[in-house]
Amino acid sequence: MWTEEGAPKLPRSLQIARSVPNLNTINSDIEGTTAPTLRRSNSALSTSSTNNLDIFARYRMCFIGLILLVVLILSLVSSSYFSFSSAQKSPPFRSNNGTYTDNNTPNNGVPSIPSAAAAPSARSRIPPVLPYGLTRPDSIGVVLVADLDKKSRDIKSERLQFISYLQHAAIKITKTAQSIPPSTSSPEKKFPGVDTYAVTWGAKYKFSTAMNEAGRGCELSELVWFDHKLLTFDDRTGIMFEIKGFDGRKDVQLIPRSIVMERDGLSSKGQKHEWATVKDGELYMGSIGKEFTDSKGNILGNGFQWIAIMEKNGNIRHEDWTGNYELIRKALGSEYPGYVVHEAVEWSNVHRRWFLLPRRVSTEAYTEGEDELRGSNKMVIASEDFSSIEIVQIGVLTPSRGFSSFKFLPRTDDSIIMAVKSEEIEKDDFQNSYLTIFDLSGNVLLPETQVPGNHKYEGVAYTYDWVAVNRRNV
Repeated sequence: MWTEEGAPKLPRSLQIARSVPNLNTINSDIEGTTAPTLRRSNSALSTSSTNNLDIFARYRMCFIGLILLVVLILSLVSSSYFSFSSAQKSPPFRSNNGTYTDNNTPNNGVPSIPSAAAAPSARSRIPPVLPYGLTRPDSIGVVLVADLDKKSRDIKSERLQFISYLQHAAIKITKTAQSIPPSTSSPEKKFPGVDTYAVTWGAKYKFSTAMNEAGRGCELSELVWFDHKLLTFDDRTGIMFEIKGFDGRKDVQLIPRSIVMERDGLSSKGQKHEWATVKDGELYMGSIGKEFTDSKGNILGNGFQWIAIMEKNGNIRHEDWTGNYELIRKALGSEYPGYVVHEAVEWSNVHRRWFLLPRRVSTEAYTEGEDELRGSNKMVIASEDFSSIEIVQIGVLTPSRGFSSFKFLPRTDDSIIMAVKSEEIEKDDFQNSYLTIFDLSGNVLLPETQVPGNHKYEGVAYTYDWVAVNRRNV
């Protein structure tokens, strides 16, 4: 290295820079002892440049790391903000009449409502998730299934076939309001009145099966949604069927899913299914709830007083409900030799109560001829263990008519019931069914309206699994 005499001392890096232009000249003219000096100068330049590059690289990495840290912090803060904002949405507001308003969704959160004959998508059995807290729809699709008894045999078929019918309908709900006239202190106010109901009948579908027991079959006694399947039950064979094509898009098919045996399950006789309901994720299936008797009322067994309970995995257990049925009989004043026949039982998860609408109620002993005129207009409301029982009267009694199936109307907090009553006079070869709607106090909101076709319908359900949708959105 070299420096000019008397010149101010420069930083080492600048000194090296000044020496660089003369390197080629000095290298060409000078040899010997000066060469190592030049090589050392060149080496010093290389070392200094490397150190500068290392420092720059470190600064650059630190700067990039700082930027990434800032981005990460901003991302976390943003995520927390949106989560907090979402949690701060106002919950659905429930008014005094049991309806809901959701201020967080457009149009009060009301989606498109399925039509009267609509069904869940064919691509999946899982119903779509709807916003929780919706008001009731204006129209509800309904389907009924027939128990034709001995008439179920298809005499026109060359093969042994048994038939039934699916009847579609739509329940139209008209929401009404009443006004309080204005006064000097307050303006006019409106409050919900009593909704009105009407029924419109839709298509009817005929279907068949060859499954039977001793020449009887397809005597279907209930409809219920369970595990996203619409199920029906044969009271002759004990077979539980899934109904495919009930919406009319394809031919109706009965797909056997299980066979339930009578009493404790060890019997060779299929259970005489008459009612079914879902309680706490399990399917309860029951019979008429009275002793099995001959035509004169002599007791032959108690298999009809047992129930079967199916879990979602298909396992079935059996319970003896004799004690529960006897408590109901006592509350109705129909202790033995009187009797009560059950075909319509539902569990309400809202009230945590059993609701039973008997088909027959009698204070006298059973006789085959008089049984057809011992219909009922009673509703039984029982606690979960049947230790507390309340009886409610529904409208005016027609002796030949009794309840065969019912369901709570969707989104009414299980306060409104849609029920089917049926009648059958065997000697006159007469069958008929009626649909009615009433509240839990026994006030009739839709009088008994005849179902077309002169058939005995013993199962009713909605064409849409409303219970599953509500459960998934609670």
